[in-house]
Amino acid sequence: MWDKFYSSMLNIKQQFVVKDFIIIILVLFAIVSPLLAGNVYYQDDYHRLVSGNVSYWINNGRPLATWLTWFINFTGMVSDTSPLSLLLGILGLAASLVISFCRLTKPETGFTILISLAIMLSPFISQSMLYAYDAMGILLSIGLAFLASMLYFPQRINHFIISFILFLAALCLYQTAVNYGFINILLIGMLAITQRHDTRKGLQHAAIALASLLLALLVYKLIVVPLCVTDPFNQTRSVMVPASAAGIGMVSHNFTQSLAVLLQAFPGYSLLPVGGIFVAGACACYKTGFSWLINKKTAISSYLAASLSFIAPCLVLLTISGFLLLLKDAEFAPRVLGAFSAALVFNFCIARQVFPKLKLILNFCLVMYLLFTATFMMATFRALVNQSNFDQAMIIGMSNDLAQVGSENINQVAIIGKSPFSPDISPAMKHYPLLNEIIYPSIEEGFDFRYYALMNRAMVFYPFAIITPEIKAYIPNHVISAGCLYHFYMDGKTAIFNFQAPACKMSSKFL
Repeated sequence: MWDKFYSSMLNIKQQFVVKDFIIIILVLFAIVSPLLAGNVYYQDDYHRLVSGNVSYWINNGRPLATWLTWFINFTGMVSDTSPLSLLLGILGLAASLVISFCRLTKPETGFTILISLAIMLSPFISQSMLYAYDAMGILLSIGLAFLASMLYFPQRINHFIISFILFLAALCLYQTAVNYGFINILLIGMLAITQRHDTRKGLQHAAIALASLLLALLVYKLIVVPLCVTDPFNQTRSVMVPASAAGIGMVSHNFTQSLAVLLQAFPGYSLLPVGGIFVAGACACYKTGFSWLINKKTAISSYLAASLSFIAPCLVLLTISGFLLLLKDAEFAPRVLGAFSAALVFNFCIARQVFPKLKLILNFCLVMYLLFTATFMMATFRALVNQSNFDQAMIIGMSNDLAQVGSENINQVAIIGKSPFSPDISPAMKHYPLLNEIIYPSIEEGFDFRYYALMNRAMVFYPFAIITPEIKAYIPNHVISAGCLYHFYMDGKTAIFNFQAPACKMSSKFL
């Protein structure tokens, strides 16, 4: 394995298997086909559609994502070129994964295809693919993190510099991509320890990659963030937990919260193959640790190898969330937990290496996981298409209701409650709990961001009203529109859409 892994970079074109790349791309294109044909947009996309502005990615600490999008559009006024962003992201990530993984084993075994798909097919990465504008930056950042951690160069200084540049670029595209890098570095180190062949070279590779990653994080934190993250909202989100007992409690709460989101992705029996791979990987790490402890040639290096083996499963689990665990106001949306797939590949590879007799069972578990995630992703994409069609029809109805009153009689629009989900996505929402973290109500009380996103596109330009107890308690004498979606009425010059008022129940016929 390591002879192939540490072959010269001059041979990388020979190792890049076009067949594997094509198969991966065909599988991904089939899975994302609902998005390619659906002509739909995710929640953040509507503002960019209307304004053509993506410069606020810089304030999110993602300057490279902004510059790359400007470069592709040849202008700072970005046009809707979807699904170009998704296609470029998939192509870039697939190429990066094949380059990274084909060095681990013989290409003709299909192993590269299997573990590359394990990265690209994930309940968590599916949210990233929904964005018409963000998809390219997020997917390319993952690809760069893999290249930075997995590629090897014989000259150490070249290895360090190239890895550093790639890691910094990944951070400037999407910050949580470095979580993939940390797990990949652990994988390289553990493969070297488990195999005991060229262990020193493998650990040297891991050490150089880790040093370049830490330097990239330092440069990003000390230079990029102060220059880019200037708005109060993003500055508040980047506040770290205090270095105290209260801070430890916050970290523990963050970990519990992230674990709950992870478990939502695998309802029922779908957790079995995933749990089997993680347990097998942990057992493989522990077995490796004990084998180094009972080694007759006990030395400091043996104890270090054993220690890394024992803590590796815990480190991998923590690294799925990474530095988000240290944030005071961390938000664990599925897209920031994408490194779960790297953790799965870590445990899969280590288990195969230590327990060769279990390769068939492990392969079966991974294939079952891939079948589940492929189904999950297609259900997610179809749900977004159906929900988007439902929301557009609803917004047209709201616009027509407002037109009946007349613009001269309306000063603001108030929303009570939240808009419903489309009835045709209810089976998916019930079967896949994680979809509740991915598909959101389009209109919701207190969320002006979603209101303006949809209303501006429909040329409904009334201000969003702050809900007061008086507005919620108001009982109208006349309801202008009373359907199963909402009740629409006026309180002075405040137009009110009450999504809590309807009490409609679907007929059980044909259900």
